[in-house]
Amino acid sequence: MFNHTRLWAAAVIIGVIIVGGFVLSIPRAREVADGSPLEATSTPRIMVHDVFKKGIHTISGSVLAPDACATVSVEASLVGEEISLALSVSEDTSICLEVPTSVTFSTSVTAPAGASIRTTLNGVPVVTTDS
Repeated sequence: MFNHTRLWAAAVIIGVIIVGGFVLSIPRAREVADGSPLEATSTPRIMVHDVFKKGIHTISGSVLAPDACATVSVEASLVGEEISLALSVSEDTSICLEVPTSVTFSTSVTAPAGASIRTTLNGVPVVTTDS
């Protein structure tokens, strides 16, 4: 009789741990409605790497896109003493895995050696980091 009591007590404790873990791990309805814990509020991370050789800047990098189906188009031009790097991320309307995905890009432009790079994403100025 004593062994059965310990067995039942262990089973109840394990059951409470499993149910408690499940309840604590699922999102609450109010959190999903607000969008606060699941929605990204920061600007996309953009990494840029510039290589200058024989008067040509080869600019490559990556953009953290909202899903795996997104594509990035890039256009570079020289505006005064500054390289204008215009990135555009397409919005995919088909069914796609909605996990932020790093999408790469590359372009070349003729510019002076010390030219700085000004980057825009979908027309909005953004800050980049060197990779």
